[in-house]
Amino acid sequence: MKYKGLYMYGIVANIYSLKEFPILTELELSYIPYKKISVIVSGTGYKSLEGLPTELLAQLLVKHQQTIEKLMDNGFSMILPMQLGSIVNSSDEISTLLENNYNIILKTLHNTKHMLEMDLIVMWNNISDVFERISQQEDIIMLKQSYLKDNNKEAKTKRQEIGHVVKQKLDHENNKIREYIETSLSPYYVNKRYHATMDDTMIANIAFLLNRSNRTHFESMIDKIDKQLSGRLDFKLVGPLPCYSFYTIKIRHLEFSQVMKAKEILGLNDRVTDNEIRKSYLEKVKHCHPDVVNGDSHQNDFVNLQDAYQTLVDYVSTLKTDMQNEKISLASKEKAGNIIKMTIEN
Repeated sequence: MKYKGLYMYGIVANIYSLKEFPILTELELSYIPYKKISVIVSGTGYKSLEGLPTELLAQLLVKHQQTIEKLMDNGFSMILPMQLGSIVNSSDEISTLLENNYNIILKTLHNTKHMLEMDLIVMWNNISDVFERISQQEDIIMLKQSYLKDNNKEAKTKRQEIGHVVKQKLDHENNKIREYIETSLSPYYVNKRYHATMDDTMIANIAFLLNRSNRTHFESMIDKIDKQLSGRLDFKLVGPLPCYSFYTIKIRHLEFSQVMKAKEILGLNDRVTDNEIRKSYLEKVKHCHPDVVNGDSHQNDFVNLQDAYQTLVDYVSTLKTDMQNEKISLASKEKAGNIIKMTIEN
């Protein structure tokens, strides 16, 4: 029998009359409510997206984001996006997740009620002109003249040196422009996140979190910056978007084998408290932290320790009662196999 699970796109506050939004039907979506919040879901035949080909994952990511953005465009303005591949087996699992994380979800929805994300990409119009201008600077000209007098081996080294200096100058110029843009926009945003720049042509790739009321001012300032820089740059503004870069809900399925492996790495007994887990982690990490020791093997040990610690923290946090420093069993296969941890990354 083909697997039938539920794919979660995002969580909304129940301030909408959900049945009145035809977009849900159009996108073959439904919702699962819990008190003042609801999860927007669809059916899926995937149990997990792990191991799928890169091309297919890229297609699924585009669909994931387009669905969330269509929801936002069609009235669900306050939505907390789920991470790509958030899949559960049943509506009962979703209800448990919402119950266990209800307060933090409600608080985050409240905090983002009037917020949106705008992504800004800034690129040089003509990078060749920029390199030409840099190459005409006096110190670069002197370096060029000096390597013409050298033999082939020394000339090759000088050419590499020139390339390095040119790159430093370009990075310096890019940083100055990026700082100028951020300072000019600072009255209109409350937070920012840097995304990777793809090549020398790209000066900045930044996500901005701003109040909806500041969107017009934000966009007008970008137009003003463009004019002040004499049109030398291309500005690409993407949005409004859900707050992907600032608030994304992530779920993690904890298998019994993961809990057992983490317990062994940290050298713990079957029954432990959260304080004992932390104490063991801090003691072991002293011997492999990158700030203390060097080497690839120590780096791998450090990564494994971090993963083990986070696994047990997630596991314990879903089982604890209101009792402080309660002993938790790490040997319950039944419990570990049914744990789904939800976190809001910001």
